[in-house]
Amino acid sequence: MDRIHLLIISPDPLVGGFFTTHLSAARYAVEAVRPGPDTTARVCRPPVDVAVIDRIDQRPDAAHAEIALLKQSHPQARVIAMSRDSSANDAGIVEQGLFYYWTGKPRTPLLQIIEAAAGRTGKEERA
Repeated sequence: MDRIHLLIISPDPLVGGFFTTHLSAARYAVEAVRPGPDTTARVCRPPVDVAVIDRIDQRPDAAHAEIALLKQSHPQARVIAMSRDSSANDAGIVEQGLFYYWTGKPRTPLLQIIEAAAGRTGKEERA
């Protein structure tokens, strides 16, 4: 079975830890990065099958750039944006063709959204 490469971009280090803890290590390779100078280099480097961009409401310009780089570098990747509170700034980001736009605090339902995105990456499980 090919592992799904999940990239988490979040200013909160606990977000990456949440997904690492709750997603199967046999199925997912989870990498969490904090926004900053090294983010661009990581976003452009393969592999990325699914990406979660956190706090788009607090950093819309950076999130917009990260999504654009992901789409350019990994056209097959499914991008999920997370926002604590929906705002007018989010509209331009949503128009970038996201797989899903998540607002709210509970992260548990987001695991199902990641599973759905992973199912559409073209990677099939092999027994």
